[in-house]
Amino acid sequence: MRDEMSLREVLEALPGVRIPWLDFLELCPKIQPRFYTISSSSLVQPKQVAITVSLSTHRKPRGRVYKGLATNFLCGLQLKEQACVFVRCSTFRLPKPKRVFAAAAAAGSANNNPSSGLASSATLPPVIMVGPGTGVAPFRAFVQEFAFLASRSLPVFPSTHLFFGCRHRATDYIYRDELEAAVQAGSLSNLHCAFSRDTEQKVYVQSHLKENAELVYQLLSAQKGVMFVCGGTIMGRQVKECVQNIAMQHGNLTQQAAHEWIKRLQTEGRWIAELWS
Repeated sequence: MRDEMSLREVLEALPGVRIPWLDFLELCPKIQPRFYTISSSSLVQPKQVAITVSLSTHRKPRGRVYKGLATNFLCGLQLKEQACVFVRCSTFRLPKPKRVFAAAAAAGSANNNPSSGLASSATLPPVIMVGPGTGVAPFRAFVQEFAFLASRSLPVFPSTHLFFGCRHRATDYIYRDELEAAVQAGSLSNLHCAFSRDTEQKVYVQSHLKENAELVYQLLSAQKGVMFVCGGTIMGRQVKECVQNIAMQHGNLTQQAAHEWIKRLQTEGRWIAELWS
């Protein structure tokens, strides 16, 4: 195992080394902004945001512990302590006609229903969401928004499908109560959960996509649905390969044609991914 000493630990181990303060600052890598996906709907919570995080810690040689920088800092903040944060625009936005968004905003502020004529004039596509682990963050916000639209008699999405995955149902199934309640209420059409370590054979979100291959292809092809993918880069690449194979199987497409089909989905804004290493 590598020693993995930080710069601070190196200096502590060599007390005789004296580095001028300005030279020390030159040696230190700059801390880059840490981006988190917002996991709450601005229609439901217009004055605050929620984020979904996992604490990064692992053991190092000689009994030391490495802790991730940004998330551990946030979790260590006390009441009235401050942090520098900012909000930037995201590509993760539910498809929504402008008039529907305006009506939703008005309904949220005035707490009343818009005209039924407006509600009946807009159509929305099916939505497929793939988000294992903390990748479920934006989809928690989406689910809140689905319920908000239904509660205001606004146009709702014809079908919504969430593919969520984690290691263990008992310890890693975040937002379980909210997601299952959304299914019971009908604001989330289908919830497909993959618990990779609870069975002898590992099961991932890609496994459930394959099990629902015909439905996935129909939603994206015939019904012009929108696919959102959030999570790790490797997972995102595997999901894309999985859907490409689904298109080859159920759309009778060649590998090249299936590849071009997914590229068209991306160009049309119907395949939206937010991935990280």
